[in-house]
Amino acid sequence: MVRDLRDDRDVQEPQDHSGFFVAPDECLAHGCCHYELPDVFEWRKPANGAGPMVVARQPKTEQELRLVALAMFCCPVNAIYYGGNNRRVISAIRKQGVSSSNVLG
Repeated sequence: MVRDLRDDRDVQEPQDHSGFFVAPDECLAHGCCHYELPDVFEWRKPANGAGPMVVARQPKTEQELRLVALAMFCCPVNAIYYGGNNRRVISAIRKQGVSSSNVLG
């Protein structure tokens, strides 16, 4: 059974799961995605220190979309997901070789 991560919302900092998002219970905060796109991926800052990554905003350009798809592929724990249904975005994700289980739309 595949878990629908769109229902796994982070109560402290909810993310919009209709686009790209990071599953907070899966992210180990390696920071690989943040180093690629610091304007898109940020560390969540809970009261007890550094937390998992969050998607601060959706990619705005084709270059950012390509880099987000690359970050999905490179994430060591596969914690970055796409919950939308935009065919152009899904195509960009698949071109990077991202697992279909990370595309929920």
